[in-house]
Amino acid sequence: MPNFSRMKLIVITGETFFKGEAEIVCRLFEAGLERLHVRKPHTSENRLHAFLSELPEEVCRNVVLHDHFSLCQNFKVGGFHLNRRQSHAVTTREQSLSKSCHSIDELIEISNYQYVFISPVFDSISKNGYQTPFSREDWGYARERGLIQEKVYALGGITPSRLSKVANFGFAGAVVLGWLWGEKPEKQVGDILSRFHLLQEKMSFL
Repeated sequence: MPNFSRMKLIVITGETFFKGEAEIVCRLFEAGLERLHVRKPHTSENRLHAFLSELPEEVCRNVVLHDHFSLCQNFKVGGFHLNRRQSHAVTTREQSLSKSCHSIDELIEISNYQYVFISPVFDSISKNGYQTPFSREDWGYARERGLIQEKVYALGGITPSRLSKVANFGFAGAVVLGWLWGEKPEKQVGDILSRFHLLQEKMSFL
């Protein structure tokens, strides 16, 4: 039986800001969230600065930036996530370095990272038409090779009903985006928190 007590949950923000987002983020951390990836690929450095300014220091310490890494001079962030826009980062001992993978072969050499995402494990919820190229056999093959391990997190199409599959595939945890935030997050504060609690419940009892 999969051991969900070892699995971890990471949340990624939506691409655009919405009214009250910082408050919801704080409430998610109060509810038990441990790691938030702030991914706003189209935002300015000033806008991202303003958002981080709304977060308490203890929350910022568990925030990972996908853009505008220079903001680490103003905020004690938890880490950096490399991508096409930001391909290099200098970290301290307390900060994590992560990246996204889109093929199993990319998992062969990840020793320089604290953890990585691979996606889409399931058909994406936030990106219409972004379907998984992977099969159950692919994950079995990757696990047999030792490539699905404690550094690898599943991203793409994550819902509570799919967490058991994520565990069975051998992933260290799950990364949720579209299912959590919904289409109009500024109007769904209670729903977002309820969905987060549902994810926690499934990870605890299955």
